[in-house]
Order: sequence, then structure tokens, then C-alpha cells
Amino acid sequence: MTENRRRYLDYMKSFLWQVKRQQRLEKDNHHCRRCYSTTQLTIHHLTYDRFGNEDLDDLITLCEPCHVKEHKKLREQNHVKPQQNQNRLSRQRSI
Repeated sequence: MTENRRRYLDYMKSFLWQVKRQQRLEKDNHHCRRCYSTTQLTIHHLTYDRFGNEDLDDLITLCEPCHVKEHKKLREQNHVKPQQNQNRLSRQRSI
């Protein structure tokens, strides 16, 4: 396991993350921001720029199916130039 992956997994278990996760869920009224489902909710990072000290706007509530779709879309976007990808992330954050 890489150091970054271990750091990520440790953070996901932390009290700080649990508080941040709950705040985001409350802000989104415990609904997926894509399909409005209320089941299988997860919190997705729109950016890792402030990992460990995220703003609530760095996060979005998604159900697991929408989360999988989001990661698939991001993998497909990896073929674009970094600046284009950053612009897409900025637009997503404004949703």
C-alpha cells in the first residue's frame, strides 16, 4: 500500500472526517446531489487540494451508483490536459 493510500484510509477513519462527512450530508439534506437518492450515500471529494482540511464545498454527497459513475467519468477525463480537467472540477464545485 502506498503512503498516500494509507494516509487517505487513516483519515477516512478519523473523528475529524466523520464530523466533516456528517456536515456535508446535512448540507445536502441526506440526498444524492445527482439523483436525489437517500440510500447508499457516500461523500465524494471534488478536489484533494485541501485534503484533511476540506471546505464543505470541496465535497459532495453521492449515492454509491452515482459515485461509481463519477469516478468512471473522471477516469475518462484523464485523457484531457490538466488545465481542462481543473476547469471541469471548478464547474462541478459550483453545482
